[in-house]
Amino acid sequence: METSYGIAVMALMFILILIAFKWRRKIIQDTIKEFSEKPYSYTLVIHGQDENAIADKIIVNAGPSLSAFTKEDFNPESFTVTVRDGDKSENRKASKAYPCDIDGNATEGNATEGKQEEEQPVTHFALELESKAGSSIEHPFVKSGKENSKADSAETQCKNKENYEYSISHKKLPQPVTLCNDWWWQS
Repeated sequence: METSYGIAVMALMFILILIAFKWRRKIIQDTIKEFSEKPYSYTLVIHGQDENAIADKIIVNAGPSLSAFTKEDFNPESFTVTVRDGDKSENRKASKAYPCDIDGNATEGNATEGKQEEEQPVTHFALELESKAGSSIEHPFVKSGKENSKADSAETQCKNKENYEYSISHKKLPQPVTLCNDWWWQS
């Protein structure tokens, strides 16, 4: 009787260990899926600090639709960039548009560093945005209004990403790109 009880306990422990490993694997896969870059999304590139920081570049993951773009399609005037900050909305003018890698570095096509071995299609493009004097909508940070007891300045806070969003449109994109992957501070 004791032997069969021991075997049953060991079998139960073995099953629980298998379930734990499968559950752990699923959690890791779900986390990777949640935080990985998605097609038809953008990354906002920010330069500067505090309330003087400015969003002056957008890296767009256009997915496979970028393969339909020609050199002429990267004319900055062919892109419509709209930023919404709460109830306010404003268009931003692109000064440069070019295909790029995931980090926003310009590329010439499908070749990586002159190697033609394994061609991977370019799926990203970058838009460099012009800055308007006096426009607060291009700044992703604001003063919170809370006065700091040690200093005369107010604390700086990030704008709410759900109220502060960009929309990038082009005639060759299947839909406007509105999903924000991340904000990235470039040094």
